[in-house]
Amino acid sequence: MGVEPISTVGRPLTVHNTQTTTWSDEFMPKQLYNLEELTPEWRELREKTIAFCKTKNHSDSSIGNAERISICVASNMMSLGISEP
Repeated sequence: MGVEPISTVGRPLTVHNTQTTTWSDEFMPKQLYNLEELTPEWRELREKTIAFCKTKNHSDSSIGNAERISICVASNMMSLGISEP
């Protein structure tokens, strides 16, 4: 894909980078996602998703969820080889 992952170890998590874990930290490593890893197409779709949430007057926590989860979804799709939304 030509995009190098950016390490977020030791940096605070923001809406631009997020982490998830499937089970417990004892059993599964954390998955780190970073906004800079997204292609321009996926980044544009992420911005449209956030704008849609704002136009529907979603709560701040729901908008925050959309900001974080959209990075995870786009990164996972890119890792599957889907380069465009």
